[in-house]
Amino acid sequence: MADGDPDDRWDGAPVEVRDAAMLRAFAHPIRQRIVRELSVRTHARAADLAGWLGEPANALSFHLRTLAKAGVIREIPEKARDKRDRVWQLVNQSGFAFEDPTGNPAVSAYIARRIEWLHRLVGGEFEDTDAASQVQFAGALLTKEEAKQLGDELSEIVTRWRRRGAENAERDPDNAERASYEVMFALGPSAPESPSAT
Repeated sequence: MADGDPDDRWDGAPVEVRDAAMLRAFAHPIRQRIVRELSVRTHARAADLAGWLGEPANALSFHLRTLAKAGVIREIPEKARDKRDRVWQLVNQSGFAFEDPTGNPAVSAYIARRIEWLHRLVGGEFEDTDAASQVQFAGALLTKEEAKQLGDELSEIVTRWRRRGAENAERDPDNAERASYEVMFALGPSAPESPSAT
């Protein structure tokens, strides 16, 4: 898939993270931030990533090579300005899925940071009054197959908007109104109700 049409990277299912090398690649917080930056862009230069993340370029190079070796990102030399310019993209813009998120401490820590973000969003801790935010909770009576279809449809919608944002940012990179947004949805069986506190 990585060597085909670049648009193919936005189609299809997320890459399942199973092998040890890929799990190790996701374990480091800087590599998680690199993946996060590349997930909202069509591609990025190593120098730009260093600036956005506030990390030294030489340290970032090690993390980029680690992610590439694990098959998470790939270099796209056709976008480079010269031989020293290194440009990277995710091998799959549809994202990554973790088969057993509780089975790996690094993945559990990554998910815990996303849950903490949700707590802060719900708690109104973000001060950007110009940003849009929304939290919605809903339930549905579904079969297991229907729930899977709902999850697939939600994933397609999120991917479509991520692609639109990345392509618009590439066309108009100086638009100061464009900001990075997190999108999170969870789908699973309802938890049993806890007894009311008295």
